Amino acid sequence: MLDGMVVVFSFVAGWALERGVLERRQPESPTVSSASVPEWLERHQLLHMQSRLAAQQHQVKERRQDAERKRLHLHLSPHFMFNALTSVHWSAAEGRWNEALHTFVASKGLWHKHWNVQESPVHSLQEELETLEACVILESTRLGRAVTFTHRLHPNIPACAQIPALLLQPALENALWHGFDDSVEAPHVHLEATPMGGKEGWLVLTLLDNGVGFGAGTDTGSSEGLQLVREKVRTVAKNGDVHVGAAGSPWSTMARITLPLVLPKSANAADVATARRQDLLEAHS
Repeated sequence: MLDGMVVVFSFVAGWALERGVLERRQPESPTVSSASVPEWLERHQLLHMQSRLAAQQHQVKERRQDAERKRLHLHLSPHFMFNALTSVHWSAAEGRWNEALHTFVASKGLWHKHWNVQESPVHSLQEELETLEACVILESTRLGRAVTFTHRLHPNIPACAQIPALLLQPALENALWHGFDDSVEAPHVHLEATPMGGKEGWLVLTLLDNGVGFGAGTDTGSSEGLQLVREKVRTVAKNGDVHVGAAGSPWSTMARITLPLVLPKSANAADVATARRQDLLEAHS
């Protein structure tokens, strides 16, 4: 009897001892909070996704702008080519061969600029002025008389300011083709480049002419050329604007374009600061 009890006790004690040892041998749970690792991992994944999304959005924006520039280029180039060849044709038809040749050479240079606008969609304000002057010479041939073209840049608007290439040409052609008839004795087109009042860092380009103006019921600014100008401005800034309307004497019509003032990276920082200080002084004077 005693021997049986000893056997049972030994069995129970052994089982309890073995059970305790096994429990002690089980790996302990890590002391790191179970919630901290998922939060860190979630933040990391979120930042990574945001970075990828921003890069994709930037690529989509660049592709959209490139497609828009190509579309505008395809619209504008035939429009210019038609006008240029028409001027050459009229000169040749009237037997003015030297003038036709001169016009053809001028149109060739402008066409080269149109052709390269896709690769260089932005150029300086000075280059835009040179293009406008060449366009006026070309259109003067078509009109059969001289058209005066003048311009004035505000002291705070540098000629190196960057604008969409050929931005003003459709508005200029619209004035030359529809604004001047035989009743206008001295055709004159003038361009003003000024800072935008009350909005630092913005540029206002105002193209004025002394043509016949708008008649009663005229839908101002509805031409295809001016629509192209509006679309070009929107590719630069959503808040940009193109307004066409009557102008005060001695002018009859004006096309006003507002867009950001963009300077090349190589622009002198001191000149930019001086221009801004001048703007502030004029605003408080």
